[in-house]
Amino acid sequence: MSRIQKLDAALIAQIAAGEVIESPAAIVKELVENALDAGATSIDIRVLGDGFDEIQVRDNGTGIVAADLELAVTSFATSKISSLEDLLKARTMGFRGEALGSIASVSRLTIESRSKAEEHGSSIQVDEHGRQIAPAAIDAGTRVVVRDLFYNVPVRRDYYQNVAKTRKQLSEMFIALAVASPGVAFRYDNAIDEPVVLSRQAAVIGRMQGIWGEKIAQDVMPLYHEVNGIALEGYISRFYFYRTHASDVRFWVNRRPVVYKPLVMLLRNAYGELMPKGRFPFAALFLSLPETEVDVNVHPQKREVRFRDEKRVLSLLRDAFHRTISEGGGIAAHSMVRMPGNMPATAGLSREEPPDQRDATAFHLPLFEKAPENFTEAGAELSASAQARPAVPQNLVLHSRIFNTFIVATNDEGLFLIDQHTAHERINYERFLRRLAEKRDMAQQLATPVALGIAAPDRGRILAKRDTLAVMGFMLEDLGPAGLALTSVPSYLDPGEEGDALQKAVAIIEHDEEADSAVLFDQLAKDLSCRHAIRKGETASLTDFAELIDQLRRCASPLRCPHGRPTIVRIDEREIFSYFKRQV
Repeated sequence: MSRIQKLDAALIAQIAAGEVIESPAAIVKELVENALDAGATSIDIRVLGDGFDEIQVRDNGTGIVAADLELAVTSFATSKISSLEDLLKARTMGFRGEALGSIASVSRLTIESRSKAEEHGSSIQVDEHGRQIAPAAIDAGTRVVVRDLFYNVPVRRDYYQNVAKTRKQLSEMFIALAVASPGVAFRYDNAIDEPVVLSRQAAVIGRMQGIWGEKIAQDVMPLYHEVNGIALEGYISRFYFYRTHASDVRFWVNRRPVVYKPLVMLLRNAYGELMPKGRFPFAALFLSLPETEVDVNVHPQKREVRFRDEKRVLSLLRDAFHRTISEGGGIAAHSMVRMPGNMPATAGLSREEPPDQRDATAFHLPLFEKAPENFTEAGAELSASAQARPAVPQNLVLHSRIFNTFIVATNDEGLFLIDQHTAHERINYERFLRRLAEKRDMAQQLATPVALGIAAPDRGRILAKRDTLAVMGFMLEDLGPAGLALTSVPSYLDPGEEGDALQKAVAIIEHDEEADSAVLFDQLAKDLSCRHAIRKGETASLTDFAELIDQLRRCASPLRCPHGRPTIVRIDEREIFSYFKRQV
């Protein structure tokens, strides 16, 4: 007797539903996506009992013709694709034809619909008793009502005992769908809170204001970056605006909300020290690319995607974030921090002693190289807006240094505070990148090899990176039982820091195994630029500061250090007057 048997249709549907319909939020997602695919311009979502008692979605889309109603609740029946080629190029939100069938297998489902080509509507009801088709009084469009979710799968229903979590999932799903479709009017009613009503908007920022309030437009920076047919656009936080968790980083690929794990790390790296530890940026980002470049059919709920060329996508994301953050917000004080409206002007300014009384041991910026007048950061192609925007102000009059850290300067535009450390970091960083762009030999032969005190179990791990380390300027020799020795190091290292720099280089490589040598060098350059920069309290003079500002003015991206912190903050005339409750 055969022990293998074919499963019946009802059991197959239940198994499929376990992958597609795992929560009330998944029901809302599938039904709203169907409405969007039907061309709806108005969608009404109503939820009772946190989605377990009833979920209702009403739209004004094209509707379902009466002859197709029964097929609509049959698994793997769809009007959206008909071949493998269609699947690979699917542009619609849904395409598998399994959502309604899966929903029907774990709930009591009613669909009422009228096609715009028909005079009368029809309905189908699916429950444990079977299917019933009947006429329906409904305007053009579709209403789907899902009742008693998981009534026949009690374990799954009992799993959702955390009411707050279920409501959060529902609201997050509503936000993800609504933000991506600003041209569609939405209404969301969970029978507990005030209904959320969103009118149609011409742009995403208008929809964001409807959800997060009018002020969100001030708290975010617009982003747009396109390379070879792949475009990223949206909004990311200004530097004072951050969240306590990563869930406010939202990402859509071809309008489909997805989870992309590298995204948060890329954003955090781009913000650097501008983002406090344990905090996360706010972001609403939309990636658009040809359908053949992304596989959306790798996850049952389509929450994840796979890119044909992920390195290319990662590079685009990284470049877009760094460019926007380095250019965004200008150098006005109000763009960096929230300043209380009643903040008193308490910081006094003191003048530096005359030049002839300066300390004879003044710091003379030993890492500076005289750069060509027109040098720019290696590989950097500044956007038109960056080229047009003023960078380091001209005609600055230097006055003093306060807190042993900030240079005080003025001109006709206002008061400027220059962070000596971050400014010097930027200068050093672009110097290192300039060397790389000029393809100078970064390795400097050591007169005497430097023995490395690396434990035997770690030697193989470091030797495995030998080729990549060589590109970064580190040449290793394996001395067998005697250990490892450095025979060459990057020429910009100071004596005594060879071992620490090597360990830092290895850590950088291990953090991103896929990165190319230029990215690895960039990370090391950022670390070393910081180490070589002037520190708080180091002796310096106004002449030194003038030289520093002159060198900073020559940089391609002078307003931020390599880690993203500002180099200059401006407090303009209007701001200063406002502290004293006066008008200019």
